[in-house]
Amino acid sequence: MIKFFRKIRQNLLIENKTEKYFKYAIGEIVLVVIGILIALQVSNWNKLRVEQNIMNAYYTKLVTTLKTDVKEQNITIDKLSLNCDNLMRCLDILNTKNEDDIEEFKEKIGTINIPFANDYSMELFDEFMNKGYLSKIEDPKLKSQFERLKIELKRGGNWDELLDSDYVNNVSPFIQNYLNYTDFSLQSDLFKSNDRPKGGPKVDYSELFDNLKVWNAIHGRLIFFKKTLNYNNGMLEALTELKKSLSKIG
Repeated sequence: MIKFFRKIRQNLLIENKTEKYFKYAIGEIVLVVIGILIALQVSNWNKLRVEQNIMNAYYTKLVTTLKTDVKEQNITIDKLSLNCDNLMRCLDILNTKNEDDIEEFKEKIGTINIPFANDYSMELFDEFMNKGYLSKIEDPKLKSQFERLKIELKRGGNWDELLDSDYVNNVSPFIQNYLNYTDFSLQSDLFKSNDRPKGGPKVDYSELFDNLKVWNAIHGRLIFFKKTLNYNNGMLEALTELKKSLSKIG
């Protein structure tokens, strides 16, 4: 093909048709430019197609992981709701000052000993975001759902730090000063039921009824759990919405 065009140019020069030669040369340049542009466009289309296929593969994998995250989030919310109910009951017992409820108080006060923290397994989501695919999402609704989940994860992480700080600075000292670990249920499997330490100084729980520090410690932890519950409900909504949208794509 190149030899063919070269022969045409040579014939025009030999015949001294300079004007036609320049017109032909310009036309040839235009054709070359158009060819390059078409090639670039095709290359761009191929790149976008490959990129979209990669994103769709991420979407399919994310649906699977989000299903697990939604399930775990529901479990977490149920636990938090139970923790809030237990602490509310402890405050009710302190308020009514009924000594017959002391055994129930000892059973439920262990809830305060939970150094609660969210554990989101969002590695695949983070990988998707870190590779810059968020900016390539064309659907504004889907893009906003990814952005919302990113915000919820950051908020949850920041809140976990405050929650842990409250446990270290307020809850743990409260337990050490006013309670006996062997009296209430532990929220972990550190000990089997038959080898857990027993004994220690006795606690007169009736004296806790009018203790303002005890009331405030339980009330304060309840507030933290309530706020944590709100954060987790927001996270659950974000996870569910994104999973639903990605399921439609897949």
